[in-house]
Amino acid sequence: MRTTTTTKRKLAVGATALVLVLGGVACSDEDGDGATTDEEVDQIDETVDSVVDDSEETTESLVDEAEEEVQQGDAEMDQNDGG
Repeated sequence: MRTTTTTKRKLAVGATALVLVLGGVACSDEDGDGATTDEEVDQIDETVDSVVDDSEETTESLVDEAEEEVQQGDAEMDQNDGG
């Protein structure tokens, strides 16, 4: 169960980081004039796309890790039942 807790913590940290990054990006105004230029909008879009891609990769990795742990647990249970 320890690894499952670690996986949950990783997901929580990832979600928190995503919210913080998106919040910071949404408030982006490089020149401080209070208006958002096309260039700033493009930078926001690129940053959001990058964060989403990174989040998807991290989520897939964590899911794969969790599936491996379940398979290992199943194998251990099978060994204990047979032995």
